[in-house]
Amino acid sequence: MGNTVWVLQEGQEDDDWDHSIVLMHEKQLNKLAKEIGVKEFSEFLDYSVIAAEFGGDTEVNYIEPAEVKDTFSQLIIAIVGGKSKKLSNNNDLLEELEDCINKVELAQQVGKKVRLSVIP
Repeated sequence: MGNTVWVLQEGQEDDDWDHSIVLMHEKQLNKLAKEIGVKEFSEFLDYSVIAAEFGGDTEVNYIEPAEVKDTFSQLIIAIVGGKSKKLSNNNDLLEELEDCINKVELAQQVGKKVRLSVIP
């Protein structure tokens, strides 16, 4: 069983969606992000939950929703536009990216930051 990503607002402890597909494609998403000139996907990931299991740094990486929304929107446009052969036609990946955007938009509406928490 692999890790997943939960999109959490400040104060939120769980997510209703398993975003494991975006995490499985981390390297390809990072490569595509570099190509289109946006932040890499991995820059948004928060590993504090995993670090806590091993006694490491548990400081949470909260970020502004607009940053995530902009990057993920640009990634979706690039994927749909065929800029990545490895990611094209991956409807499950697109669906997860869109769910992430929806969740960060909700956080933005209520003035909260978000974290993309990697969960084992």
